[in-house]
Amino acid sequence: MLKQRLILAYKAENKIAILVGFCMITDTLLVSVADKGANMNEIFFIVEDAPEGGYTAKALGESIYTDADNLEELHANVQDAVRCHFDEDKKPKMIRLHFVREEVIAV
Repeated sequence: MLKQRLILAYKAENKIAILVGFCMITDTLLVSVADKGANMNEIFFIVEDAPEGGYTAKALGESIYTDADNLEELHANVQDAVRCHFDEDKKPKMIRLHFVREEVIAV
């Protein structure tokens, strides 16, 4: 059975594999693999609803975490966190936000 949350951050020997999608028809996971620590063109964040309201964002493969009360603030906080975390020559050119929301409904 597929887990409810489709998040995968797998680290092994300076590699990182990131789950970027799932095809429900073929039950296929779509995974992107990159060298950890190499110059990145983009960085992925998993964004979830915070229990107290607002959002939390965690980077995959890096120790970056931020939160915000609304989407506009989240965008600014994620950009600021990425600028602070990386040296200018190693900073990713793009930030990709992956929103994860879990819903439970009665049968």
